[in-house]
Amino acid sequence: MNSKSALYPTPPGLRHSRGPAGIHRLVLSEPEATGPAIYQLYVLEVDDPNDVTPINYYVGSTNQTLARRRKDHAGGGLYAATIFKKPDVSPGPFREDLTAGLPRFRCRACAENAEGRLARVIAAQLGAAHSDQLNNRMKGKVASCEGRTSAD
Repeated sequence: MNSKSALYPTPPGLRHSRGPAGIHRLVLSEPEATGPAIYQLYVLEVDDPNDVTPINYYVGSTNQTLARRRKDHAGGGLYAATIFKKPDVSPGPFREDLTAGLPRFRCRACAENAEGRLARVIAAQLGAAHSDQLNNRMKGKVASCEGRTSAD
């Protein structure tokens, strides 16, 4: 194990790549003034017995408990991801092996940026992954950190 992999651990379910290291570097740039690190990343398998969608994994970020977030997705209501609002598509188990060792975030914008990065890594290594933030960088819609000023 080299010194960089010790600084930026890769979750055990993923191969070493630049993606997890970028997520760790992102959290290092957050200003402390934004408060405690309350946002965490999570990955759910997509349970789709009828092949309604080509997505295997859903990547999200939350400041809620993971059990609460899964319940929101399973309910299909206002706070459910669009993918889980499709008929016969439901959230499967959490894949903690894909987020283990990743940091928590202080600001929502940074957590959402990390969410999109993680979804791209998972898609490249394991198969189709979706995040609501996946294409924001390409669309020019990546939100800036809430605690940064133009001088940061």
